[in-house]
Amino acid sequence: MKTSLFILLPLLSLLVHGETLRIDASEFGLPEKEIRDILESTISAFPLAPNHQNTALFITRNDNGPITLHQRTPRQEIAIQLKTRSRYFAQYIYQFAHELAHVRANFQPGHHQNKWLEETLCETASLFALRELSVKWRDHPPSPTLKSYRHKLYQYAQTIIKSRVPLTPESL
Repeated sequence: MKTSLFILLPLLSLLVHGETLRIDASEFGLPEKEIRDILESTISAFPLAPNHQNTALFITRNDNGPITLHQRTPRQEIAIQLKTRSRYFAQYIYQFAHELAHVRANFQPGHHQNKWLEETLCETASLFALRELSVKWRDHPPSPTLKSYRHKLYQYAQTIIKSRVPLTPESL
């Protein structure tokens, strides 16, 4: 019975998170487990809608990213490419949250006239994830070494916010 539980628990965690991850860690400069911990933590920052369907995601690194590709992988996963490496944990969260928001928004190929709205929501999702995890990691970091890094997540979000041009009635 213990063996059954040992096999079942990881499968149940996939249902809780809502997405399954396959990660090609070869170009990130981090062990796959560290990347997985960060990405799963990012996923956990977002509540799931009642009708949410589990999505298989394939995460790779690419200098042209971050981007969510419309073409599915041979395993029918949605491919997400991130443009970060090493221990830039805030960048992993920021980029992955943005691309995950595209996936959850049921992104469509092409440049439709309301694409700006989806991009705005995805940007907001990135900032939300950074700030949410900066609080969550105080008591529930994905690993003990990341607990002290939580302050950097909040600082990264603030730096991004300050770099944006404020929206005014004239700029609309």
